[in-house]
Amino acid sequence: MKVVIIVPAPADVPSPWFGSPLKAPGGGPMSAWPPLNAMLLAALCPADVEVSIIDEYVETADPNLEADLVAISVLTAAAPRAYELAGLFRTRGILVVMGGPHVTGAADDAAAHADAIVIGEGESVWPSVLADAGTGSLQPVYVGEPLTDLSGLPLPRWDLVKRERYVVPDIIGISRGCTNSCDFCYLNTKYKAPYRLRPIPEVIAEIEAMPPGRFMFLTDDNLAADPVYAKELLRAMIPLKKRWLGQATNEVTEDDELMELLARSGCHTLLWNARSFATAKAKSDLTQETEVAVYRRAVKRFHHFGIATAATIIVGADDSRLDIEEIVWPFIKKCGFVMPYAFMMTPLPGTPLERRLRREGRNLDTDWGKFDFFHSAFAPLTQTNADVETSYAGLIKKIHAPGMMLRRAFTGTSVIMRSLRWQPRGPIALWGDFAVSLRFFRLYVRHGRDLVRRLDRRREVEG
Repeated sequence: MKVVIIVPAPADVPSPWFGSPLKAPGGGPMSAWPPLNAMLLAALCPADVEVSIIDEYVETADPNLEADLVAISVLTAAAPRAYELAGLFRTRGILVVMGGPHVTGAADDAAAHADAIVIGEGESVWPSVLADAGTGSLQPVYVGEPLTDLSGLPLPRWDLVKRERYVVPDIIGISRGCTNSCDFCYLNTKYKAPYRLRPIPEVIAEIEAMPPGRFMFLTDDNLAADPVYAKELLRAMIPLKKRWLGQATNEVTEDDELMELLARSGCHTLLWNARSFATAKAKSDLTQETEVAVYRRAVKRFHHFGIATAATIIVGADDSRLDIEEIVWPFIKKCGFVMPYAFMMTPLPGTPLERRLRREGRNLDTDWGKFDFFHSAFAPLTQTNADVETSYAGLIKKIHAPGMMLRRAFTGTSVIMRSLRWQPRGPIALWGDFAVSLRFFRLYVRHGRDLVRRLDRRREVEG
């Protein structure tokens, strides 16, 4: 049986991490890192299954490809493209199964476009999907139960992705689930899975088995959700002399031992959710200098330990222009993040946020392509959607103004130099640091420019 796993890309606004305008050394678009979920599903295919991966963030799927089964992993903003591909393949008699966060949150919607859907975590039912497809007995719905034991996971199929198309081609997960309950998050649907951790020896073994390369990305939403586990893992990573990117919260800066272990293990950048400005309380808090000082101190601590800060700031759809100008933008400017990202609050299907808005009688957009964190996807209370997007576009322009970008470039350079104190390395390795950092920063700069152009063009068309 021939199986093709496809990761479709949104059509309108590219993600700041994926689908960049950068070009790979051999030509073609680049992305930040490859799709781990697709590589893990491919690794679970039996030896008699011929499997391939198409990541549309770096290449376009051929509608005339040959396959017995096409599996499509769907994010909400990419649902229109996923449905388009599914229709093309099904017309040709190819079986299509869909899974991923969007399918879990909007199962009925996705089911209308596929021969089968997978809800929840896919590993537990993937063998059954393949077996049923092979015998012509594919079921319409498979509900994947969370893996209770993360030991024994197979090595991802790194060989099935175009490594030269990714800034950081090595990617690894150390946990599943999340300890937080953010009401806008994919992980917080009715199928929310418990937080689980992989055995540390297996994590280290997987890192050692990766293809040659110094950089890797740890996908976990909060690396230090279990500080005891995190410290043990980081100690084990120090001898590997890797450089890595991950995600955490600003609370880690309150633990000196943890911060030093992050630095000594080679942490290059941490992405953290800095603030949501979606509630009146959140906006009120950030008018207080003492509250802003907490975040400013966290940024300084990260940079002291040679760790760059990439921060996400969520702007609620009910924010007014005054909120953006007097609260959100001053907060971003004062904190001094190396790479701040601003996103629109988006009611992803199946999340508590979506359910609350529906209870309130809000009108939600019916175009899934607008659930990309760059549109106002639901009716605001006091403004029009156009007003909200105009304020958001103004914020993006300020974040990506040339003077601000230059300041961040200097900050990022100084952070890399400070990291030498915690993880000494020679000139060749240091140059590698700068080369990867420059690629990421170019991706960030070009994403900002592209987003500004798209937002301006969208307002011209819709205005």
